[in-house]
Amino acid sequence: MSKMNNFKKAVQEVFGVGEDMVGTQPSEQKVAAPKAETKAELKVEPKLEKKVEKAVPEIQRVPKYQATVLAAGSVFEGTLRAKGDVDLACEFKGDIFAEGDVIIRTSLDGNVTGRCVELISCTLKGDMKADSQIKIHQGSAVQGNISTKNLVCSGQINGDVVASGHVVLEGSAKLTGNLTAVTLSMEEGAMIEGNLKVERARS
Repeated sequence: MSKMNNFKKAVQEVFGVGEDMVGTQPSEQKVAAPKAETKAELKVEPKLEKKVEKAVPEIQRVPKYQATVLAAGSVFEGTLRAKGDVDLACEFKGDIFAEGDVIIRTSLDGNVTGRCVELISCTLKGDMKADSQIKIHQGSAVQGNISTKNLVCSGQINGDVVASGHVVLEGSAKLTGNLTAVTLSMEEGAMIEGNLKVERARS
């Protein structure tokens, strides 16, 4: 056995190094390749979209008032003021001031003011004023003056009528008093006892 082989064997026994590692230059030694670093899995959080709240303008609600209903079989005395409509079926003594429509179905002793006033089979002793229209059904009677824009009458009126718009006197209508209107329609059978004045519409 040569000296070189003896040396390799001695190194192997002492240091436990394999033969292939003895007598090699440092540059020739096998170096274990470093383990590849495992990339940590990156959890990408989805971008949260910013919720853009659209500015919604506030809706201005116009207050709606319930109708004032006075049923038949009762009696009311005094002044009635209403923001909404009035439906009157009871016996009423006093004045009515309504911003809405007024329907009268029974006798009334007092003045009435409203947007539209309608008389159904009733008697009214007092003046009436309406912003839009007054309608007097057949079988109804008014003892008082009337001021309105439009008038439709098939009942009886004992008083003066001033209308800034159109007046319709149906066949059963009877007016005892003076009438002022912009336009007038009369059916056959309608009667007027008083002065009639037709004037131009006010601008």
